[in-house]
Amino acid sequence: MENTNTHFTIAAKDDLIADIDIWDAPVPGVYEPAHSHAYYEILVFNTGGGTHRIGNNIYDVADFDIHFVPANTIHELKRVANTDGYEIIFSEMFLNKIQTFDPKTNYFQFANYEQVIHLNAADFELFRGYFKKLTAYKTQSSLFNSVVALFILQLIQYTTTSKLPVNEIDLERNIRLLINEYYKSKPPLEFYADKLNMSVNTLQRKSKLLFGKSIIEIQNEKILQSIKYLLANTGTPIKEIVFDYNFYDESHFNRYFKKQTGVTPSQFKSTILS
Repeated sequence: MENTNTHFTIAAKDDLIADIDIWDAPVPGVYEPAHSHAYYEILVFNTGGGTHRIGNNIYDVADFDIHFVPANTIHELKRVANTDGYEIIFSEMFLNKIQTFDPKTNYFQFANYEQVIHLNAADFELFRGYFKKLTAYKTQSSLFNSVVALFILQLIQYTTTSKLPVNEIDLERNIRLLINEYYKSKPPLEFYADKLNMSVNTLQRKSKLLFGKSIIEIQNEKILQSIKYLLANTGTPIKEIVFDYNFYDESHFNRYFKKQTGVTPSQFKSTILS
């Protein structure tokens, strides 16, 4: 069996709120496979090196980088000998709590997208201060969670995320929750409009405002991301994918996958394994 060098060592916990992990030194030539988590991840690089694939994008890792990985997003970090840093994770429950406490800041919009933030040495010192507090308060959950919330708020200030009215934040959250729940069945736009009690035209307009793309585009991205993970990292039979993701048959699945990616599922799998 191939060895993997995972950057995050905390076992999955159903009751996890927030946590931190300081990475062990990477083993040369040993990398973790592409994977996803049910929680959100903030990867902080004191020293860069290597690459980080998040979704369909590959980023070079630089000194003083901070990478944000949304929940259920496939990513693959390939560290080199000098790559040094740590990772903060937090749950959907934690995100809901800080959004409720601070409704004027759009945490949900920030958490929906991958973020790669390049800081200079001076700005990075602020986050070194947070790191010291996080390690000091590791066993004091209330203080620890407060520092994580401040860390996230500070990150938002370094991005171009626009602030939206509170009612738009609620709508964005509801759209995201619906897609997460129903995407495998590939419902049409009318389904989401009915669930949200608005017209199709209004939902299309709101979707463009909130996400810069349509609901169906977001749904397709999520479907493809999940299927690519299954093809690349599991032995899930094609017939099972066809059934779970509500395709008519394997031919329908192959046409859908090729239309979205330009290659067939078997070609994609062969490329990943080669």
